[in-house]
Amino acid sequence: IHKLIVRHLEETGSSLAKSLLDDWQQAQSRFTKVFPKDYERVLKAKAMAEANGDDVVAAIMAATSG
Repeated sequence: IHKLIVRHLEETGSSLAKSLLDDWQQAQSRFTKVFPKDYERVLKAKAMAEANGDDVVAAIMAATSG
């Protein structure tokens, strides 16, 4: 998000972007990462399959069925 705000500041001169970047340590605590649970489950299944040498597609399909 930091890179996006820097780019926004560069392209627009936004005073809000400048304010956020000037006190980034404080500002970053105001952001919340949104991560869908289903996507997280798929990523975990993929990682486990790769680590175990299993079929990645089958692992993803199993993680998303049900």
